[in-house]
Amino acid sequence: MSSFELFPKLNNDLFEESSISIEPYSFSYISDNIEYDLDYDFENNEYIILDQKNIWNVKDYNLKFKTNLTIDNPHVLFGKNGIVPHNASINIALQWMSKPSQKRDTRKIGAFSIKDTFVNKTISMDIKPDRLKEYVKIRVIFTVGDCENILPNEMHLANKKGMIVGMFNEAKIMLEGKGSEFPIATVSNGVTKPLWMLEYSSINPEIDKFSAENVCLLLNTDHPDYKYLDEENLESSTPLFKEIFSSAILMILLNLDKDGYLEKVKDNEDFEEGSICAAMHYFIRTFNIKVDTIISMMQSVKENVYKEL
Repeated sequence: MSSFELFPKLNNDLFEESSISIEPYSFSYISDNIEYDLDYDFENNEYIILDQKNIWNVKDYNLKFKTNLTIDNPHVLFGKNGIVPHNASINIALQWMSKPSQKRDTRKIGAFSIKDTFVNKTISMDIKPDRLKEYVKIRVIFTVGDCENILPNEMHLANKKGMIVGMFNEAKIMLEGKGSEFPIATVSNGVTKPLWMLEYSSINPEIDKFSAENVCLLLNTDHPDYKYLDEENLESSTPLFKEIFSSAILMILLNLDKDGYLEKVKDNEDFEEGSICAAMHYFIRTFNIKVDTIISMMQSVKENVYKEL
């Protein structure tokens, strides 16, 4: 169903005519009063955050994102053929929304008017630790600023302060990164076989990839209890999946302990990106897993996975 706009908004024609240009987002965080850049993959308009140091996570660290906006012909956006009256100003804001954490915020960055012959703005926002979960959507918005002395031929334009007249550069930022995606597959093993099993085959978890060829959680579709898992989304947070997931995490940690790698993972030594050790370091930090003893490890895995997943 097509929507009817009550007043003109920024469209592709005005975007091109005003010559708006905006850079890709960049990301960083602060640790011990030092700012570190975060890498990312970009796929299907999604940024997948990567941390080469395997330190950053949304629970313990802030997330800063930044971009730069330029407008070569801002005057095009004003007057009867634009999006705001001739004597109004346009506010530039950055908005983020995190549905999983049920939080959102909009931050005004600056403003411009028809008197500005060129606009060049650095747009950035800093989100405090533990406010985000799973993913966040961000976008740049234009709103009506100060507005006075509206001309008769401009009455059709938005003229109330705060009205949104443009949205662009929207993107989804995946906060867990590829290194934390748990490899899961389904198999048909018959009704008498277990509901799940973990395949683990690693010679050197410091460099072996945390991927299906080395680690994989296998779910048996023939098992009577498989129906209690969400087939459309095997990583959904059902109680049964939480139990399976926490047990699988514990099994990998016990394997790392047996092979003498657990202390390295706990102490955050540098590992190859995407490796088993790097992924388990992420899980230890994200779920606040205590690895001092086997008992504390078992208890903290169960408690915190249930709480956070």
